[in-house]
Amino acid sequence: MYGFPQNSKFDILRDVSFALAIENPSGFHTILSAAATHMDAIHGRNPGRRAIWHRLEAICLLNQQLADPVLSVSDNTIVTISSLMATEVSSLPVP
Repeated sequence: MYGFPQNSKFDILRDVSFALAIENPSGFHTILSAAATHMDAIHGRNPGRRAIWHRLEAICLLNQQLADPVLSVSDNTIVTISSLMATEVSSLPVP
């Protein structure tokens, strides 16, 4: 499926999403927010100021991208939105 063998070493998150995110400021702040949120979770804490600041910075930069007709449909924007959503979902409490 999709032209990749099932035992392929190809990892969509590592090989595509991460590469796109680090070349985009909003994506980069999303990665930093996810990392800070993860570190807080490891220590049994709710997301702290660092995680929240990076998340807000990512959202502000993302809003600027969404206002641009070309950038709003770019792969970078889609990866950033997906990453923000994944971070939010992963930080929800488990019922």
